[in-house]
Amino acid sequence: MANVLICPKCGQELNDITRYCPYCGFNLSIEESQNNRRDTNIYAIVGFVLALTGDFLMVLAGLILCAIGINKANREGYDLKGLALAGVIIAPIKLFLIIIFTILYLGLFFSL
Repeated sequence: MANVLICPKCGQELNDITRYCPYCGFNLSIEESQNNRRDTNIYAIVGFVLALTGDFLMVLAGLILCAIGINKANREGYDLKGLALAGVIIAPIKLFLIIIFTILYLGLFFSL
């Protein structure tokens, strides 16, 4: 009787000779070779820091890096997906606030 494996991405039962999950396409040979090691998601870390501390362009770059971090977490099993998601949520809010405060500042500056 063949051993039954569970796909780490979608949770479906698979036979032991399958290299790719037929349900989600996850490469099982990569999972076995990594021995459940998860790579550090540097995109999520840098993106979150930029989204939290940067000015307009740095927050925009942080948003892009966090989106890449989420993609890496979904496709390649990188960790820190939650941190990247937090950056994607924080960055647009901060961009909005930067724009509002800039408009208010310019309005006060030109009204004098």
